[in-house]
Amino acid sequence: MSKNKNQNKLGLGIIAFEGTELIAQIVTEIKDLVDYVVVGFQRKSYTGEPCDPNDEKEIQCLLREGLINEIMYIETDHTDFPRVQETVKRNALVDNMAKHGCTHELIIDSDEFYTHDSFQRAKEKIYNENIEMSYCRYVNYFRDYKHYLVYPFQEGQYVP
Repeated sequence: MSKNKNQNKLGLGIIAFEGTELIAQIVTEIKDLVDYVVVGFQRKSYTGEPCDPNDEKEIQCLLREGLINEIMYIETDHTDFPRVQETVKRNALVDNMAKHGCTHELIIDSDEFYTHDSFQRAKEKIYNENIEMSYCRYVNYFRDYKHYLVYPFQEGQYVP
């Protein structure tokens, strides 16, 4: 059954352990295109390292400012492989957004950026054509103090 565009509600779930200083820019770029924003925040890494307290302060500030709607604290399970924990964490965010009435969800990491216009075009296409799942091609940038590399894989890299 096709949903009326007015019934659609887009949730944005952002996975974070570090890199929270990027979240404000990520959300600001597409804030008018999403209806609900939740940050899934880990206080400990998969190996048990604690987060930098400044990362938690940053997302709490975003919540107070109204840029995000909720912080969902994620507990890690050191008995599971990180990939399993990633799946559990992302599914928890999907469940959270569904509880808040979202008909569509986008789960991203705290270092993924989308431009407003291309995001808007994709959202309109998904809603208008009643697309259940989508993915896009991406370029992975890597930078350290000695290198600046761009990985445009020949076969393409994709993110849901």
